[in-house]
Amino acid sequence: MQEADLLVTTAFHATQLRAAQRRLGRPLVVVTLMPGFLEELAALVAREPVYFVGLDPRFAAKLRRIFTDVRPSANLWPMVLGRDEVQRIEPGAAVYVMPGAAPMMPRGLDVRLIRAPRVFSLETAAELLRFMDDSNIEALGS
Repeated sequence: MQEADLLVTTAFHATQLRAAQRRLGRPLVVVTLMPGFLEELAALVAREPVYFVGLDPRFAAKLRRIFTDVRPSANLWPMVLGRDEVQRIEPGAAVYVMPGAAPMMPRGLDVRLIRAPRVFSLETAAELLRFMDDSNIEALGS
């Protein structure tokens, strides 16, 4: 982190990163998601089994906290590539694949992929663009 130009996190780790931000004097962006994205996923989980496939077991554990208010919680299926048998996902099931896991997903699964267009909120996108603009202007001046 000492060499980072920008610290980026989610609300889950904002407290820890704010302490690092103060210590390092780096800008921090706390990423928020597009309004409605989580609500749509929560509504889907409430209706039917939804599989979330990723690479990080910590994210799989966080999904339970993200969707803590969704019932039935039995419809929430976090899976980790390399740990869980994604080939056993029910045919026709709704599956959200994290971008990092997508290239490693087995081919030929009979599932409904959930697509997530632009997940970052407009505020997050604007903050990131502002940082890039400011950094480029500063670099031009030096």
